[in-house]
Amino acid sequence: MATTIDLTTLSLEHLDAIIADVQVERERRRALATDEALMKIHEIAEAAGLSLSELVKLERTHKRSKVPVKYRNPANSEQGWSGRGKRPRWIEEALSQGKTLESLLVG
Repeated sequence: MATTIDLTTLSLEHLDAIIADVQVERERRRALATDEALMKIHEIAEAAGLSLSELVKLERTHKRSKVPVKYRNPANSEQGWSGRGKRPRWIEEALSQGKTLESLLVG
């Protein structure tokens, strides 16, 4: 349901007023969505026999296991990369110099 408005005919003041109204409406909807999500979480927690604070505590105590380093920078052994996420700059530089990922593997 797209509404087309010829914005070229509006004054700066009118455009600023529209922007302000849109921002207020966006925040109102975000707050409503947050409230709805929180209610759903409360319902799920209650169905599981838990409180929301217990769920938050469980989330805080759940830690991700550390992924071991798979690649090591030969010029600086303190720099390593697990192979996950964005490649570090040193990897990109090594590859641009003709090295391969296999040559950077931890022995």
